[in-house]
Amino acid sequence: MIARQRLLPRMLALALASVATPVVADPFTVDHLMQNESFGAVRVSPDERRILFERQGPHAAADRFDLGYFGRWTTSEVWVADRSDPANPRPLLGEADRRGVVMGEFSPNGRRLVVHRLQNDRWETGVVELASGFVRWLGLGAEPPIKGETTLWRTDDELLLTARIDGDLPYEIGALATGARNSRDWRAATGQGGVSSTVWGAGALAEPVASAARLRIWRIDLASGERRLVHEGQTLDMALARSGRWLAVVDRGAPEPVDPDAPLRPSDQAETRRLTVLDLETGGTWRPCGDCNIASGLLGWSVNDRLLVWDRARSMRASAGRLLAIAPGRGEVAPLDLGGVEPDVGQTRDSSFLTVRAAWLGDDAVILGRGAGDSRLDWRRAGEHPVNLTRDLPSAPGGLEAVSADRFLTFSDGALWSIDQNGEATRVPATERLSSMTTLTHWASPRRRLNTPPSRDWTFGRTSDGDVLRMSPAGPMQEISREASPALNAAGETVLIDVVVENGVETLRLLQHGTEPTPIAQVNEAYAKIEFARPLPVRTPGAPEGYGESWLYSPPGGLLPGTPLIIVAYPGANVRPGGNPAEFYTMTNVQLLAGLGYAVLTPALPPTSGDGPAAHLTERIVATLDAALGQYPELDGSRVGYIGHSFGGYAGLVLATETQRIRSYVIMSTTANLAAGWGGFGSYLRQNPEFGLMMLRRNAGWSEAGQGGIGAPPWRAPEAYIDNSPLFHADRIISPVLLIHGEFDFVGIN
Repeated sequence: MIARQRLLPRMLALALASVATPVVADPFTVDHLMQNESFGAVRVSPDERRILFERQGPHAAADRFDLGYFGRWTTSEVWVADRSDPANPRPLLGEADRRGVVMGEFSPNGRRLVVHRLQNDRWETGVVELASGFVRWLGLGAEPPIKGETTLWRTDDELLLTARIDGDLPYEIGALATGARNSRDWRAATGQGGVSSTVWGAGALAEPVASAARLRIWRIDLASGERRLVHEGQTLDMALARSGRWLAVVDRGAPEPVDPDAPLRPSDQAETRRLTVLDLETGGTWRPCGDCNIASGLLGWSVNDRLLVWDRARSMRASAGRLLAIAPGRGEVAPLDLGGVEPDVGQTRDSSFLTVRAAWLGDDAVILGRGAGDSRLDWRRAGEHPVNLTRDLPSAPGGLEAVSADRFLTFSDGALWSIDQNGEATRVPATERLSSMTTLTHWASPRRRLNTPPSRDWTFGRTSDGDVLRMSPAGPMQEISREASPALNAAGETVLIDVVVENGVETLRLLQHGTEPTPIAQVNEAYAKIEFARPLPVRTPGAPEGYGESWLYSPPGGLLPGTPLIIVAYPGANVRPGGNPAEFYTMTNVQLLAGLGYAVLTPALPPTSGDGPAAHLTERIVATLDAALGQYPELDGSRVGYIGHSFGGYAGLVLATETQRIRSYVIMSTTANLAAGWGGFGSYLRQNPEFGLMMLRRNAGWSEAGQGGIGAPPWRAPEAYIDNSPLFHADRIISPVLLIHGEFDFVGIN
């Protein structure tokens, strides 16, 4: 990775036949990037007395580099600060246990915390006593909660934990390393006359279950040390009933059938989802609806132990299905009447179905959807008497911010509204327009983000000036902070934790009512001396609506006459400058390029249109280039290079076949032949059987409905694949093109 980042600018410098403009200031370099530190997850203890945070060390100090960005977790430490003395944090764990640790969830009473550590080839879960810092390692490694919940506190002394049977690194962390290991071992086996193969069945030959690793759910008594096996399968998610008796478990099932008449989407669900309900008191197991195909993202328990799920129909229509209320205590499964409402399934370019949005409001289920002939989404009560609960709001409501026994809170038209079970809407008083805010981090399952509103009668609102207010229909509004940054990392009822960035230096702060923000910890102090590239707006006349403003990064010291230019493009990406110029990014890092004296242009490009991915790319990039040259005459239009990665690399290959305005290209990890990419078995896929059909479908879906956007497989639209594949126009390329691919790149070499 380091070598690649040093190679690219040098190759461009040679190809542009000139050394970049000398830089006088202290620029951002690869060495600075590799010394980048960061804050990971942040937690506020339930009693709000402690702030815990992950401090992740320099990427260069990682124990290994075959885990992708997860390698940084090997440098992570958990620190704790007392709210009464926040400026003096300390490591939570002792020296022997400190390195490679990331945080899980607090126990119900807040005295314990789940932690996980990544050390060499070992991923292990433990429980920390917060008062003493003593950690008990469990000898099991819980799956990361990226697809669903994997560790749940049943009581203050009992933990439910999902872990691999084989003890290997979790798929999300070790997929690349496992592929590399398999490649080495399988090559050695064939060298000795053996056979190595990866086999997936499809259609009539499909396996009855997915190819993912087998997992076990353990019930661990921390007081006695006893552990019991409660379930085995390919578990994706689990949810515990309020009483603690029932555990809903979702496992992968057989491969999903493919609709031959609809374009494949890259993120469509590859396997069915099977529901099991476990009785943790008796040890009983129940499959409440046989072979139901349960939607990921909805496992909602009511206060009286009823489970809310969405059963996806087999009709292939995304919104077809049933909202089910399951009562395991009575053995009942009841479909709920939606009154003709079509639920919102979160359909995107990449997925025809994310999940429905639904929750319990007391004994009633509510669901987000559209009535017949309606274009607006509203929250509606399902059941015997369906009701549109948000019908009186001035605009479509947002998500559920909080739910109490008989009402929920949601934002609409810049205000917070309280909605009761009959649809009576009350505006919570506020003097300014407000928006929702969240403090969920990457360490939160999709279900928590979409369908697990907190059970309380208050929430936070944020003004356009950054003020954060605690709001409740039951009491007066309280201002928590006037100076909160956009990066809010954690919250309690009366406290917030944010991160502010100044010239790449990150400061973690405590925010609370009536006081100035208090710094807790700081990373990347050395960046204060760096002069980063300054983003300058570029306005492109005639650009599509919403894509008229691109950005030019001026090298340290400013633009000088004859400054060479590099274009970094990615269709559909948000190119607006971020708040942290030193953010750890290794592919097309504009700050590294600018630090070498280049100006860097990031054109705002729409995503793929119905005309195909290659359509209009060249004219839009060239128009943005001409606009930049016209607005900033210091740029040398005769010395222009291009760097692109993935879809940005594809855009560069299209550009190379259609214009001679660019002197040289560096293209990384992309496809030149969309038909080959449609059915490609990249080495990243071949060498790790756990990918299964998911990755093959993803490749085909990329070409049909994803960024490729051809709309059909190659045999139905051969001319479109040829027209949009730079390979078939390679004879038009005049400028030198450097192609870079890694053996285990996500995109195959095609």
